[in-house]
Amino acid sequence: MTITIREQLLATLRNNPGLNSALLASMVGMTSKKISGTISALVADGLISCEGRYGQRLYSLTSYGMRYAADTVPGRKIGTTKLIQRTDTNVICQECRNSAAMKRVLMVWGRVGV
Repeated sequence: MTITIREQLLATLRNNPGLNSALLASMVGMTSKKISGTISALVADGLISCEGRYGQRLYSLTSYGMRYAADTVPGRKIGTTKLIQRTDTNVICQECRNSAAMKRVLMVWGRVGV
């Protein structure tokens, strides 16, 4: 069973409210850089709230986030966290990259050979 970073953070904050990003990252078994984007998304979605100024923020679940947080994080070995890979590809980007105009642009910048 693979658990997402989002689910790990929600479950950790449910059991330990008022954590900063460094403690939160160590409890999940990742670096604070790896979880920073997910934390920003959770704050934007209204699932967690932060208090304090930049660099000293403490995060906790909102009442809305309590409905989505698991009671516990499923057992896993440290260092074996696997991210869920997205299966769908960005077709529009590939079509753009394969167009003649984009190939000329990439050739000028040295990204694609002649």
